[in-house]
Amino acid sequence: MVIVETEGSYTNQITLDSLDVHVGQSYSVLVTANQNEVDYYIVATPKLLNNTGSRNLNGVGVLHYSNSITNVSGPLPAGPDPFDLEFSVNQAKSIRWNMTAGAARPNPQGTSNVTNVTLSQTFILQNSVAELQGHPRYVVNNVSYLTPNTPLKLADYLNNGSRVYNLDQFPVKSVNDNASYGISVVTGNHK
Repeated sequence: MVIVETEGSYTNQITLDSLDVHVGQSYSVLVTANQNEVDYYIVATPKLLNNTGSRNLNGVGVLHYSNSITNVSGPLPAGPDPFDLEFSVNQAKSIRWNMTAGAARPNPQGTSNVTNVTLSQTFILQNSVAELQGHPRYVVNNVSYLTPNTPLKLADYLNNGSRVYNLDQFPVKSVNDNASYGISVVTGNHK
């Protein structure tokens, strides 16, 4: 596959056999259908998790050639080692913006004119490590993010987040006294 876009900006086109996609990221890739006309697995697997023998944690799709008469079969393809952080870092470093393509890009640091901006909100965020249920956890304002069973976008769309996340209960101007897990969404005014 060839990566062509990330987060709304064109990238230099590089060919990859696998792609690390983290929470909240988006990529566009092109897949050239030039193999034997059979069906092929496309697999999404979790990182930093021992997934050996636990296929129910994999997202599995099938790339189907219209002329294929052979169903997909065999074991799922082996991806990169989920604990190989060097692979992930090197891949992230290899993905670069295509500065000659005409896509929207953020302004370079310091080039935006903010002299006439009126501040309407201030968020004070302090990161640290705390022990929760006997395990070290990264926290922001003493709250460690807990991944909900329902994705936040879906929860917001279907039932305005009720019973999935806590709206405006995250401490944005101070640090909680005690560390805790939380699924928080903060209302922010922006232009």
